[in-house]
Amino acid sequence: MKTKRIDAVDHRLVLLEKGDRWPEALLEAIEKAGLSTGTFRGSAVLRDVEVRSFDSTAGQREGARRLEGPLEAVLIDGAFGLTRGSIAITARSVLAVRDSFGERITAGSLESARIDGGEILVSGFTGTDVVRTMRADAGVWLFQLEAESIGAPTSTKSRDEEPLKAVNRSLTMPAVAGAWASLADASAAVVDEPVRIVVNRAMQIPRAPRIDDHRNDGNPIVEQGAVIEHFSFGEGDVLKSDGERVHARFERDGRIREVSLNVLTVTAAGTRRGKPYFKVAKRG
Repeated sequence: MKTKRIDAVDHRLVLLEKGDRWPEALLEAIEKAGLSTGTFRGSAVLRDVEVRSFDSTAGQREGARRLEGPLEAVLIDGAFGLTRGSIAITARSVLAVRDSFGERITAGSLESARIDGGEILVSGFTGTDVVRTMRADAGVWLFQLEAESIGAPTSTKSRDEEPLKAVNRSLTMPAVAGAWASLADASAAVVDEPVRIVVNRAMQIPRAPRIDDHRNDGNPIVEQGAVIEHFSFGEGDVLKSDGERVHARFERDGRIREVSLNVLTVTAAGTRRGKPYFKVAKRG
């Protein structure tokens, strides 16, 4: 067993609207809030749901099952963290389904869905970045608390030398089996005002490309806030960029994809919707 103290938590109330996609909408809210590690909990009404259950025999999650909906995710619970420099989300869900077979409950890993409406309380860990890895022994994604991943020494004290403090087991937020109003009330103490995506979002004004903004391979630097036109995925908005890779939401299907620019040709093509505009093509 390993433990890590979280000294500060940044709470954000994310309100999901009809037409949003899961998990892209939550990922966008997390990135705009400047968070990289934390947990979340909430509920929603969903359609076109893909969920994966844990296969006890194989010791891993099975292939995705599809539920048409609409149905209520009476509980969505999960965590997010850094994986190879990008934010990865793991969401578990309890779904209430009513169909020709009657009323039933199903649960599993929430892979994707169309959202009719919902709300998520995000608790981001500030001042620390914790890596998430696939645990081969458990078959699921979990936080990694080894010292080399968090830059802190591991305590060598035994449990007898350093007794565990008593745990305060009072709930920090109510169970959300459909009680969306209760969830909002519990969040009021830490959220100034609820908005569609996230509270206190910072506007980032994209910088127009300059002639000298090129990498060693000759490609111009594509920064966050730019628009790219990918030869396969179409037009998309850049949500995150490290100079070599970008994460962009593409209008064609609403999905967020990672695009490696090292193996592609990038051309500055002016502006689009008031933002720097780049065309991405295969190298000849």
